[in-house]
Amino acid sequence: MVDPRQAHGRFPAAALPYTAVAKKILEVAFREALALTDSQIGTEHVALAIISARRGLVPDILSAVGASPAALRTGVVNRYRQAS
Repeated sequence: MVDPRQAHGRFPAAALPYTAVAKKILEVAFREALALTDSQIGTEHVALAIISARRGLVPDILSAVGASPAALRTGVVNRYRQAS
């Protein structure tokens, strides 16, 4: 196996592919930005996408801490609207 590391132990971006869940999060963040009629994807869109995740670690963490995805989404959207 070839070591894809470059000098100083850093990996080039091309050597770090996204997982299927990460790709889905970025796709959903894009859709969230469009739905909110924004011209850029911001952290609020990524947060909304992460909150909506049905696979991966996030749903388990939200459940473990007793957080409601719907309540978190409402909170993020409300803060976003206040900041806009």
